[in-house]
Amino acid sequence: VAILDVGGPLDVFTKAKDYIRENYAAIKESYVTHVLSFDSAIQITTSAGLPIICEGGIETINYAVDTVLVAGNITLGNVPQNLLDWLNEYVGKVHRMGSICAGAFVLAKAGILNGRRATTHWMVCDKLAKLYPEINVESDPIFVKDGNVYTSAGISTGMDLSLAMVEEDFGRDIAVGTARRLVLYLKRPGNQSQFSNMLNYQTVDYEPI
Repeated sequence: VAILDVGGPLDVFTKAKDYIRENYAAIKESYVTHVLSFDSAIQITTSAGLPIICEGGIETINYAVDTVLVAGNITLGNVPQNLLDWLNEYVGKVHRMGSICAGAFVLAKAGILNGRRATTHWMVCDKLAKLYPEINVESDPIFVKDGNVYTSAGISTGMDLSLAMVEEDFGRDIAVGTARRLVLYLKRPGNQSQFSNMLNYQTVDYEPI
């Protein structure tokens, strides 16, 4: 897993909680986040080499769950059966379920994306469509909502998806306030393209910091 796939959404929900606590005294409940592994592993090594410490495995959950987000670069379908069973059990219980980046392959393997619109990192959209023809894979959006199932594109778009969830829960003002705290340039809508024209212009210029 990429660090930002996990850390990005965590920071969004945590900063939203801080912003609500400091500015909206009438709102008594916001977010409590948990980081869990599927196999009880406590330490997960990310693709950058920096470890993430988990609270435990999914079997340790003894509290109500509102939102499940799946992160992890599993693209070849080798997903443990216990995780697939758990996701299929919870998709009907939770308010919403989603994936960050190639975590879409986990939801796909579980059959949760069948008949739905979905996206993932642009580099593996074709692979997702080929492996799972029952899914309407869209390579352009940065995130897609279909019913109570959400999928996001690559890496940083997990933060965009999380901000959209904050807006669903608490309104645009709190989502924008959270984005400001994160010093994000803007709060991007889901239909914005994964492919940035600005990057094309930046390749022709270089100035040192």
